[in-house]
Amino acid sequence: MEPAVDSGVLKTRAYADSRHLATRRDIYRYRTTETSFGGWALSHLPHDVGRLLDVGCGPGAWLTMVAERHAFQTLVGIDLSHGMLKEVAVSGARRCVADAENLPLGDEYFDTTLCIHMLYHVPDVDKAIGELRRVTRSGGVALVATNGAEHLSGFRRTFDDVVEAISKQQSKVLSRKRGFRMEEGEEKLAKHFSSVVRDDFKTELEVPEPQPVIGYIESCRAFYEQKLPSNTSWEKAMRGFGERVRQTIADEGAFRTPVHAGVFVCRP
Repeated sequence: MEPAVDSGVLKTRAYADSRHLATRRDIYRYRTTETSFGGWALSHLPHDVGRLLDVGCGPGAWLTMVAERHAFQTLVGIDLSHGMLKEVAVSGARRCVADAENLPLGDEYFDTTLCIHMLYHVPDVDKAIGELRRVTRSGGVALVATNGAEHLSGFRRTFDDVVEAISKQQSKVLSRKRGFRMEEGEEKLAKHFSSVVRDDFKTELEVPEPQPVIGYIESCRAFYEQKLPSNTSWEKAMRGFGERVRQTIADEGAFRTPVHAGVFVCRP
C-alpha cells in the first residue's frame, strides 16, 4: 500500500502529532501575496455554519478558524490520529477517532462539512466522498480543499532531479500523480453531490533561506523514503537536495515555486 494512504504510516509516523504538519504549513509564510489560503477558503461558507464537521481535522487549525470567524451550533472534529486530536484546543469542540471511509455519524446530520487537504490520504476516495455526502444535510454545504498538479512543483522536481543524479535512474518519487487533485476533483465529487463549484487559489513562494525548504521535504519522509531507488538512501538524497537548494538561493536570491491549491463548494 502507498505510504500516503496507509493508516499505520499516517497514525504512527506522518501524523502521530502535529510537528510535521506544522513544518509544512510554516512554508506558506513565504507566499508572495498577503491573502492566506485559510481565510480565503472559509469565505466560501455562510456566516452561520450551524452544525459543522471537520473530517481529517488534525490538531484543529480549521476548527479554530471557524470558531473565530463564524457563528456555529456544534463543532465536531474527526481524525485517524489520537495524537492529533489531543491537540485540538477549541472550547466545546467534540472529537472522535474515526476513518473518513466509515464515519460513525447519522445521515444528513451536519449543515456544514469540511474535508481539507486529506482526501489524497484515503485509500478509497469515492467511498470517502460518499460518506461526506451522507452526513451533509440537503441544503447544506461541503467544502473540500486540495492541491493542483503544479503545487510546490519546484520542490518536488528539484528533489527528483537530485535523486536521478544520485541513482542514475529515472525517478518520480515526489513528482508522481496524487490520488485527489484539483484537476480530477470536480468529476469525483460530482458523482455524489448535485452541485460542485471549483475555485482556484494561486500564488508563489519565494523562500530566501534554505532551511524551510529542506525542512518541508524532510517532514514528508514517511511518505517518500520507501519510494527511493534501492541504491539511494534518504540521507544521501537530502544532502544532495540541500546542496541544490543552497546553490539556487545563492544564484537567484530565493527558492521559488508555484502554489496551486483550491476548494470545491459542494451541495447535495
